[in-house]
Amino acid sequence: MSDNLEFDALVIGAGAGGLFTAALLAKRGYRTLLVERLGEVGGRASTRYKDGFAVNTGALGIEIGTETEEVFNEVGARLIVRQPSPGIVCRVSGKDINISAGLPGMANRVAIKLLRLALHVIPPLQPRPGESSHAWVTRFTHNPTVLGVLHNFIGSIFATTPYLLPADLFLHYLTTKGAFKQFGFPPGGTVTVWQELLTAYKRHGGEIWLNAQVEQLSFATDGTVNGATVNRDGIPRQLTTKLTVSDIGPQATLGLCGDANLPADYITTVKRQYQPSAIITIYFASTTPLASFPGFACFSSTRRLCYATSFTPTCPENSPPNWHLYCGASVPQPCTGDFNETNEIELLKADLLDEFPGFAQARILDVVVTRDEWPAQRAMAGADLPNETPIANLWNVGDGVKEWGSAATTACAETAILVAAKIERAYPWQAAQAVLEPQQQEHAKAVSQPIPQSHAVDHTSSSPKEAL
Repeated sequence: MSDNLEFDALVIGAGAGGLFTAALLAKRGYRTLLVERLGEVGGRASTRYKDGFAVNTGALGIEIGTETEEVFNEVGARLIVRQPSPGIVCRVSGKDINISAGLPGMANRVAIKLLRLALHVIPPLQPRPGESSHAWVTRFTHNPTVLGVLHNFIGSIFATTPYLLPADLFLHYLTTKGAFKQFGFPPGGTVTVWQELLTAYKRHGGEIWLNAQVEQLSFATDGTVNGATVNRDGIPRQLTTKLTVSDIGPQATLGLCGDANLPADYITTVKRQYQPSAIITIYFASTTPLASFPGFACFSSTRRLCYATSFTPTCPENSPPNWHLYCGASVPQPCTGDFNETNEIELLKADLLDEFPGFAQARILDVVVTRDEWPAQRAMAGADLPNETPIANLWNVGDGVKEWGSAATTACAETAILVAAKIERAYPWQAAQAVLEPQQQEHAKAVSQPIPQSHAVDHTSSSPKEAL
């Protein structure tokens, strides 16, 4: 660790959004410090290990061919994931239908193209202002299977319900973002993806402080951020920075700034729009297989269960030998604010008993509840704040400032790309380096050399024998 406490960029929080941003800035020459209060990177997309099982704290699969891969390519990090085949099935009346390939997959792709065309040429099909996804769909059908799939699909992607998700946002995601993207599971758990990105970040000269907490930001007379107090190893340290990016959410960022440094209307807006959503995930394991699908399953008729995941066929190292690892997830009701956690967990367990014969004998490894200050999503879809703040050199990234219609870790990568571009325009690398010592400038140039893109991404086989 360097004793120099002068940085070009301070990134607060090593969740997905913070890691993406820090890696991009370091690659582009900015002397960057990444501060994380926990002892591991990844935040709500990390992994805990329990008796040899990889239990993720949130995100399970990583989308391929999206902004995530774009960042990995730029910084020269390896995106090591394995693609299950089939990737996604939908369980209808007890049967698992492969909706990502074959005739059902083709039908889905054709239907989405036709829907996109119809929305353009038939105005009555378009959602009305403020219309929810549920209200829009029930204009055309009240079929319980269709409504069940809609509810669970929206819960799986957006951690909300069709009653709250705007129809125009849902249709935008469905017809332009791509509802059935390719994805892969990281061998060893989701944290391994971020560890690879962290390695690239360090290679470009980036510095990280784990088990450290930013206590407050300091401000210059012109109202810009010029430093921060960071508690590391119980010792407050004062550092300076030219720009700051926060991945801890707009609400928490307010607390670091202090009300005196922000306009009252901005503070009011942030507090009013802060509606984090929740997801409950039960991890369980069995010495006998409990499912035939190798990836994700979405369900058509359940009390709460939105989706389930089978890890072992694709990533056997995520569990001890001769064990099969699964998880099932639900969106509680209500999905934001207070809810009866005990009751919601029991409803999810009841669904798992119905959908997984043998669940009663399975070993429950963990019940992960992401809510409140540790939520599934920091902003309800459609209620995200801008990534810019009233402070010229302070930005937010992550799932509290998603672009309209975006979701999951891909949305975090998208915010990082956008903010890094804004930083380059407002604080060009050459200007940021002007105050550095000559030897620091040479070091920044050296670590910023590009890495051949062909070395960046490793989409390994879904076959464990081939991939290991």
